[in-house]
Amino acid sequence: DDRVVKNEMQLIETLFHMEHSGVKIDREYVKRASAYESERVDKYVDEWGKLIGSELIDSGEYLKPIFEGLGFTVPWTEKMEPNVDANVIADIPHESARILENYRDAEKRYTTLMGILTAADNNDLVHTSFKQSGTVTGRMSSWSPNLQNLSADDENEFPIRRSFVPQLGYFFVSIDYQQMEFRLLLDYANEEELIDRIMHGHDPHDSTAELTGLSRKAAKTLNFGLVYGMGIKKLGKAIGVGEAEAKAF
Repeated sequence: DDRVVKNEMQLIETLFHMEHSGVKIDREYVKRASAYESERVDKYVDEWGKLIGSELIDSGEYLKPIFEGLGFTVPWTEKMEPNVDANVIADIPHESARILENYRDAEKRYTTLMGILTAADNNDLVHTSFKQSGTVTGRMSSWSPNLQNLSADDENEFPIRRSFVPQLGYFFVSIDYQQMEFRLLLDYANEEELIDRIMHGHDPHDSTAELTGLSRKAAKTLNFGLVYGMGIKKLGKAIGVGEAEAKAF
């Protein structure tokens, strides 16, 4: 379609200016945040050593015999490698699994922050690269570094998104489609009571929370989890209920 081609060609110029302009970071904030996460990494490595009596190495070959020695099963992947992904570790009811989860979180956050810091130029600007057809869904992708998938982690001591600040004379604007997919699903499901609430100004996730007795955060997980095919077991863990209750939802 010529219209698609024309639109994509116009977008090239916009993306060029975005990449060239960059996004500014608060360098001192990122340094404090990375130091904090580095301390967390060291803390969990130390806790693991005291509990298990050996170095913490995050690999399937290392972790499988340790967890199986504690009486837990570690399955194999399709490639016949030990599966120690987040879902498997979450199912292990032992203090060592919680230490590993916290270690992984701290390590991931530290790596992300150091990537941002390393990518910034002398003017504290990060110039990411955008791919117009970077995903199978048709969305753009961002790489070197990836600034498009930074978690909304406001509950953390140093939220990663706060690493970025507007350049002088500019400000940040947040725009979204206000639960577009969920609204389409409600219409398709003919959920008139919930549609009526939303049409009278209620937030969809607040409305679901009121109808189910869940927190807004859990209601949001429920709403989008159902849209995108989240399983019963994963839903239960995500919203903090048993499998029977998750199945009922």
